[in-house]
Amino acid sequence: MSFSEGMGNMKYDVRRYNYTENEMRDEVVMIEGAGYVVYIYSAMGMDYTLLGEGEVWREGSEELVGVYETREEAEEAVKKYF
Repeated sequence: MSFSEGMGNMKYDVRRYNYTENEMRDEVVMIEGAGYVVYIYSAMGMDYTLLGEGEVWREGSEELVGVYETREEAEEAVKKYF
């Protein structure tokens, strides 16, 4: 399963991958431009990372919240969660 999104100058794809033999997780592939991946870690915190064109971010112990075009949008998403 996979879906693509595009906003402004950013286009990305969210795909499923085999994290373990019995568990599927999400990965974000930045197709065009750059964006901020917001994620939950340790079930108690949130953070974000900048993903450039061609780069991939994979869920592992972190859980994907969303992808945002600007740092301000990513920071706002973190604030809304808390």
